[in-house]
Amino acid sequence: LKPFWARPRGEMYGETDSHPSGYGQGNGGFSGTPLWKLKQQNHHQALVQAAQQAYLDEQEQAKADKVKLHHELQKSQRLIIDSVIQPSTTGHKVARNVLVKDLRKVSNALNIRLPTQGVFSDSGQRALFALFDCQAAAEPDPKVTELCCRQLPITVLRNLNMLPAENCIPAFVKAALLKTFEDLERDMSLPSFGRQCSAAVVLVVGHWLFSAVLGKCGAVLFKEPAESSSTGAPRHVATPLAAACADAGRGLDVLAMREVSSVPEVHGTQLDPGSRDPFIVLVGPPVLGAMSVHELMDVAMSFLHRPRATAGEATAKAMQRLGADAPPAASDGTPAGPPPTVFAAIAAFFRDPDEDAGAGRKAEASAAKKPRVEASNMESVRLRQILVRHKDCKYMIDPVKNKPATRSAAEAETLLRKKLGELMKDGNHKGDSKWAAQSTPRIMKAIRELSECKSALKAGSQCGDLGWLGKKELEHLGKETFAEPIKFLSIGEWSDVLHSEQGAHLVMRLA
Repeated sequence: LKPFWARPRGEMYGETDSHPSGYGQGNGGFSGTPLWKLKQQNHHQALVQAAQQAYLDEQEQAKADKVKLHHELQKSQRLIIDSVIQPSTTGHKVARNVLVKDLRKVSNALNIRLPTQGVFSDSGQRALFALFDCQAAAEPDPKVTELCCRQLPITVLRNLNMLPAENCIPAFVKAALLKTFEDLERDMSLPSFGRQCSAAVVLVVGHWLFSAVLGKCGAVLFKEPAESSSTGAPRHVATPLAAACADAGRGLDVLAMREVSSVPEVHGTQLDPGSRDPFIVLVGPPVLGAMSVHELMDVAMSFLHRPRATAGEATAKAMQRLGADAPPAASDGTPAGPPPTVFAAIAAFFRDPDEDAGAGRKAEASAAKKPRVEASNMESVRLRQILVRHKDCKYMIDPVKNKPATRSAAEAETLLRKKLGELMKDGNHKGDSKWAAQSTPRIMKAIRELSECKSALKAGSQCGDLGWLGKKELEHLGKETFAEPIKFLSIGEWSDVLHSEQGAHLVMRLA
């Protein structure tokens, strides 16, 4: 062999003349990076790719679970909740409420997972609503009710999150509600929470209803007995969820004599899937002292599936019965004497999927050769309304009379509730588009007398007709307060009392 210095240029180690540049490329095909470093980089790249794929799979699974949950919720009972506190203008917030219509959204926002085993395996509604009232205390403190309302949702979620998977049974859920009151008492440093504040808390988990009542608040569940007939109007039976309900309607003096326990009364009730239209009513001590359980049921049955009208009528009747008006103002404008009594109520209705109305819509659609979409997926609706403006809304000027409204929002609701009771005398025409398109004499009279909208000037069956409204137009009036209730409204059915920037509404869906 020739020594390396005697070899030709093309035979030098690591050099080649095949490159277009004519220069040798050094260690062709080799890298200066150590082998252990290359293995480390490959391992890191594989981990990154696996994490990215796992994230994509998780997102796809979450999307599929969301779609599945949405379809299951469409088939299950829907919970409709609303509340009324009167007078709402008082600065003393001695009565407050909590309305969490979708507890899943709150748990996702707070990153506190709800259990999925046991009673929580039911894919139905998850809701939490409560009423806090400190008027019965020796020295009412509005800060107590405010702190309770702020801390309740997160405290309940934390206690439910700590439940072991094998212990997600009704007894442990009730224990979680008891611990919630203990945590509230500890966080606010109140030695006798029951004497400082009355409370009624309801947790809805699918067909399970868990309640905890403390002090002199009232909570009553109304449902059909198992042996009731499936035909005819529902015949509900009251199930009191608080001992204070025994003194309902006997006056505030009798209610004030009741001994207050420091331990909440906790109940767990499983609703029968075949039970029609169950509902629950929560009331503060003033309403409980003024109205009996039977009277509360009559009010709710007269405004079935309309929680705001139910709660508003209950508080209005209690105010009228006790004669509780605001004290006269002093010369400097400040209220004289003690603050007015505050009346609070919450109504919650469980409503079954409207299969009959859906079938009616499909039949009418095929007859008219115009495809219809389901209520929850609708793109536009045709509405008839009765609008009553008030001084608290943004657009208070009546376009017909060109005068600003001077009534309060509570007075506007009272007018609409009275008209709603009269309009419901026409009977139940839910799903009947032909009847909805016609304006009955009772409907025309109500719109002409009460509605403060230019649509009230239309003639004949067009009286009060707003025409076709799209999804964006409905959400502009109010996504939660207007568009959401309209989405589940059947053809020919009057809505609950709704609110927007224009005032208070009663709405019927025409198509």
